Amino acid sequence: MKKVLFVAAIILLSIIRTASAQIPTAPAIVPVATNPSGNACTAPVPVLYYSGTYYGCDGTGHYAALAAGGSGTVSAGTTGQIAVYPSNGTAVQGTSALPNVIATPLTNISLSYPASSVNLIIDENFGNDWDSAAGFAELNTFLENGEANVLAVVNDNGTTNAAQAHEAVLTYFGRPNIPTGNCFGTCIATTDNWGTYVATNWPNIFTASSTTPQPSTPLLRSILAAQPDGSVTYIAEGLMRDLYDLYNSSPDSISPLTGAQLLAAKVGRYVMCCGDYPTGSEFNLTTDPTAAQVINNLESANITWVGYTLGTSIVETVTSAAGTPSNSPVLAAFVHNGATSRYAWSSLVALYAVRGLSHGAETYFTETAAGYNTVDGSGNNTFVTNAAYHQYYLAAGESASSLEASINALVNRTPFSQSINSWTNTNYGFPTGAWVTSSPSALCNSGTGTVTATLRTNLVGKTAFVNLVITVVSNTSCANSLQVAMPFNAAAATQILCRDNTVGISATGAMPAAQNYIYVAKYDGTYIGATGDVIGCSGIIETQ
Repeated sequence: MKKVLFVAAIILLSIIRTASAQIPTAPAIVPVATNPSGNACTAPVPVLYYSGTYYGCDGTGHYAALAAGGSGTVSAGTTGQIAVYPSNGTAVQGTSALPNVIATPLTNISLSYPASSVNLIIDENFGNDWDSAAGFAELNTFLENGEANVLAVVNDNGTTNAAQAHEAVLTYFGRPNIPTGNCFGTCIATTDNWGTYVATNWPNIFTASSTTPQPSTPLLRSILAAQPDGSVTYIAEGLMRDLYDLYNSSPDSISPLTGAQLLAAKVGRYVMCCGDYPTGSEFNLTTDPTAAQVINNLESANITWVGYTLGTSIVETVTSAAGTPSNSPVLAAFVHNGATSRYAWSSLVALYAVRGLSHGAETYFTETAAGYNTVDGSGNNTFVTNAAYHQYYLAAGESASSLEASINALVNRTPFSQSINSWTNTNYGFPTGAWVTSSPSALCNSGTGTVTATLRTNLVGKTAFVNLVITVVSNTSCANSLQVAMPFNAAAATQILCRDNTVGISATGAMPAAQNYIYVAKYDGTYIGATGDVIGCSGIIETQ
C-alpha cells in the first residue's frame, strides 16, 4: 500500500511540475486612470488595468485589450500571444520570438491576475440625505470583496454629529478604525435628517463629552503624504469645503508640499457627485459656491462626474425584506425619514469609483466625450467639451431597472461584522433601552497619574452597548494600561476597539471574564496615554 501511495505521489508531483511549466508567470499589473487603448508602446511593458480590462502592447506598437471583464481570464476572442518575462513580470502581446520568454497563445491560457483594490478617500455630506448611508452599505460590500480600501472618511459640512454618524456606521460595519475627519472653520450646516439619530443610538468612539473629531485638512494631508504618487481615488459627493480647504493648505510638518501639489501628486483620479450635465444648478455646488469654485483649479485633473439627473433616474431600495438587517443604522436612516427608497447618487459614485464603466458582462455606464467642468460664482456648472482634457460625465449604460437591481444587491446584505455576531449569539439589535451616562472611577494600572472617564451604556437584555471616553489629565509615571470600573461584570473575556483621538493610535479595551474592570492599552499591548490625551472606546460586551 505504501509503495502504491509513493508511486501515486511521484505521478502527482510530475503532473504538477508539467502543469507549472506550461503556465506563465502572471505579469505585473499597473492600474491606470485613463483608457490606454491605442496609445503607443514599446515592448516589453507592464500590463495595464483600466475599468475592468487588461491591456498589453500589441504587434503594431500600441496598447490593446488583453482581457474582457474583471476576472483576469484572457478571452478566446483576443488574438495574438502574450509573452511573460519570468524575471521581471513584464509582458508583450503578439510576439513569441523573444529571448528568455514563456510564450503561450492567448486562447490557451488563463492568467490569475490579483484583484485590483482601489484606494479611496471619501469626502461627503453625511447626516443630510440618506442616500449617503446606502452608499456606505454598498462600499462595505466592496471592502469585504477586497475590491476597495478606504484610507479616510471626512465630512464636508458643519452639521452637528455628522462625523459621529460616520463613525457609528463604520463601527456597525466592523470598521471603527478608518480615520474620520470633520470640516472645521467655514463650514455650512445642512439639514440634519438622520445624523444625530444614528450618532446617539449606535455605538461610536465619538460622544458628546469626547474631543471633537480631527479636522479634515490635516487628516487628509497626512493620508495623502503617505501614499504612492497617483494611487488615490478621491470621492467627493457633497459640498466642496473640505476639498477647497485642502487645496489651499500650506506646507507644514506633515508635508513640504502645498495642498494643490499634494493633490496633483497623489490623486490619480476624482469621482465627483455634484452639478448637472452638460449644464445645471445643483445643491452640492450652489450651497457653498465659494468652495465649489475649487473645481476650476482642477481643470487638468482626471475627473468623472455623476450628475443630478443621472442620480434621479436610478432609485435604490433599502428594506429588511430586501436583505438589510433590522439593526442596521443604514436602514434606520431611511426609516427615520419615513422612506424605503431614495435616489442612488452615492451608490452610483461608489459603483463607478470601484468597478468603472463595466464589470464582467454588465455595462453600468457610458461616458461622454472629454472636456472640463466650470463653476461660476453662484455655483452653476457648465461642462465644456474639449478633447485635450481628461474629464467626463456619466450616463447609464443599461436600463434603469438593471442598474437598480445591481445596486440593490450590493446595498441590501448582511455585513460580515453582523454575520460573525449572529454566529456568536451576541445581540446587535436596535438599542431599545435608555442610554445612561456615568463617571466611573479611572486610574493608571501601574504608576501614578490622574485619569477621568465618561461612560455611556445602553443595556439590551444582557448585552451592553458601550461608549467610553478616557482623559489622561496628567501622567507622572503611568504604565501598563489604563483601568476603568464598569457597572457590570463581563460574562466572558471581551475586547472592544479604542483609539487615542489625540495622536491617532489604535488601542484595545480588554475586560476579563467575571470582572467589572476594563483595561485599555495600545494595539501592541503597551501603555497608551500621555498627559492631555483623550482615548475613545466603543463596542459591545456580554454581561453576567
